[in-house]
Amino acid sequence: LKLEKSAGEYTVTTSYSGNNNYNACNATKKITIEKVVEEPETSVTSTNSNGDIEGPEYDSLGISKEQAMRAKEVSGWDVKYDAESGLYVQYDPKYGTYHT
Repeated sequence: LKLEKSAGEYTVTTSYSGNNNYNACNATKKITIEKVVEEPETSVTSTNSNGDIEGPEYDSLGISKEQAMRAKEVSGWDVKYDAESGLYVQYDPKYGTYHT
C-alpha cells in the first residue's frame, strides 16, 4: 500500500469480501498524516589529505586530537570529530556506525 497524500486528516476504509475460510469484514478509521520533522544530521568531519583528523586540539571530554589519532592507529578503526557532540568518535564495524 503506497499513500501519496499530503499532511492532513483522512478517513480510511478497508474491506474484505471473505471466502470459504474467512468471513467478510470491513473497518473505517480516521488517520492523521503529519509532515516529517527533519532532524539535522550530525555533522561528522573527516580526515584531511594528510590523514589527520579535522577538529580541535581537545574534544569536550578532554581527549586530544593526538590521542584520537593514536586510537585510530592502534585499532585500525576510523576516528572522526563530531561537531554536534563535541567528541572524537570511533567507527565500530560491528555496528556499522560511529560512537563514543
